[in-house]
Amino acid sequence: MIADYTNTTIIPVMATPEQMRESVGSLVNGSWTGYLEQIWDGNVDTVTSYYQFTEQRSTNFAYSYPVYSLRTIYVAKQLSRQLSDYIWHTFDPYSTCLWIMLLVFFILQSCYGTFVQYFEKKTELTTHFSPLGKFWQYCRMHILQGDDKIPFISDAGHLAFITYALFQVTFFTNLYQPLLLSALFKDGTQGPFTSVDQVNHLVKTGEYTVVTFKRQYETFWFYNSLKVSSDSYYVNLRDALRHNPLVIKDTLDEVLGLVKQGRYIYITQEDASGLFEIKQICGLSIFSEGLPCQSGYYLFLHNNSMIKTWNHAIIMNDAFIRRTYYKYFEANFALVPPPICPADDKYQSEVERPLGKERMVITTN
Repeated sequence: MIADYTNTTIIPVMATPEQMRESVGSLVNGSWTGYLEQIWDGNVDTVTSYYQFTEQRSTNFAYSYPVYSLRTIYVAKQLSRQLSDYIWHTFDPYSTCLWIMLLVFFILQSCYGTFVQYFEKKTELTTHFSPLGKFWQYCRMHILQGDDKIPFISDAGHLAFITYALFQVTFFTNLYQPLLLSALFKDGTQGPFTSVDQVNHLVKTGEYTVVTFKRQYETFWFYNSLKVSSDSYYVNLRDALRHNPLVIKDTLDEVLGLVKQGRYIYITQEDASGLFEIKQICGLSIFSEGLPCQSGYYLFLHNNSMIKTWNHAIIMNDAFIRRTYYKYFEANFALVPPPICPADDKYQSEVERPLGKERMVITTN
């Protein structure tokens, strides 16, 4: 597409078997290996692969205008949802802070209602008083089992009860129920973590171990940044890896074998060639929330005359690039056939399962 826009004739040059084994390429004893060797030797102008910025590469190569940004992803074994997960998911619609605030307001309003009822008893407006009566009555209101009449006589009691019934009970119920249903009907399988901080904690305590293979460790920009970056994400991950060191295997197959067993995390990026293999394996989850992104560039030699024309073409075709990126990386357009997983609940999508006793218990109560 870019070559067509610039009226550039593409003359393909095949990499040698050794360069294909090295793939991305790295600097070894002052010479570049892999695909970068072809550029370094002047055999080609650029390669049909996007590279991320590293200080080492920038010394010998010029970067084009960024084509798109790529997300880092964590690959780990899925966890099957248990009954306890369904129960805890009922708290997902609201944050912990909001749940605490609701509990505090409930206690305060119940205490105030108890005080008002005690005041009515003292002023002989009513003959009945129970210290725990208002707590029980307010609890029943929360599950829509309240009485048909206002349980106070004084104006202060009416105001307190109407405020509680209108703002806390009505708003809470109407807002919470739709969110509760969406939380309960989330996918039945889930990753072992939900945040970067949780991953760092799991790695630091040894519950999970980060694993990679030799070629990726030498060429992946992520590990270069992990060594030198002062960004808080890399600093925290380095600290975790000091307690639980990185495991380096020889091949991707060995890495995926460990990941499928569980308790291992494989770090890669969303356009990695190995991702096709990962997506054909049942029972693996992909996590990317809060992970660093890096722009992808074409690489040239510093004195290459094509750079200016190539950059202009990238800018002018930005809309097409964005559409293509969305299609393959955000809209989940299938690049590989979906895996044929065993007929086992832990691998099935939530919409393919029977309702199940867990759902029936929770959704009917």
